Amino acid sequence: MGAKCSIGLSVFFFFLFCGLLIGLSCTIVRDYLQTANYKETKCNVQRSTYEHDQLEFWPNCNFDCEKVYDKDGIQSECLLSQFPCLQVIVNHFYDDQLIETTLHATPEQARKYPKCSVDVCYQDSKRNADFVRKWQKTYGQPGMTHVCYYNELDKEKREVVLDVPQTAATAIHALVWPSIGIFLSIIAFILTLVRAHLQRTREEKLRETSEGRRFKAKSSSTREKKMNPAEVAM
Repeated sequence: MGAKCSIGLSVFFFFLFCGLLIGLSCTIVRDYLQTANYKETKCNVQRSTYEHDQLEFWPNCNFDCEKVYDKDGIQSECLLSQFPCLQVIVNHFYDDQLIETTLHATPEQARKYPKCSVDVCYQDSKRNADFVRKWQKTYGQPGMTHVCYYNELDKEKREVVLDVPQTAATAIHALVWPSIGIFLSIIAFILTLVRAHLQRTREEKLRETSEGRRFKAKSSSTREKKMNPAEVAM
């Protein structure tokens, strides 16, 4: 019973860590691979401006979407909101060359809104504007210096972000610890099988020894019975 429980636990943890490894590979490791080409540098804020002050010229964003089924298949219907497009202009050095560009919050944000430094999408546009103003005060004041990351694949090195989702250390941890768990589960499974085999072999030897002793005792008893009539005749 103990061996069966140990084998069951080993198999359970093996599949658990395999699932964890797959899940982390599809999230953390994937995000890291998508941003592994970003290298750290220093960004100096030069100025920050808004592309348009009027609400009707603000970028649109989808704050609530739902799937709709019709004759053409599944479609998404989204409610729209708007946010002001803040542009934080920074410069950074690359190969002794001073490059001026727009600072973006994240790589994903840079892809969605290449002209804007940050995006936000609440239902209330005024709440979006408040968020952008706070972000400007935190990161967009002239004279500020931030640790930032430039895209090495960008020839002009103008794609600069304030934060990347995952670092190399995080990706390594996401791969190493589940792999260790898988390895230990396999070792535990093998050791349980070996221990069960040794236990079975020991029990078979004890059974053979016990049967041998019974056979010897039976043989001795049979010889004694055969010898008794002769002894009586004498």
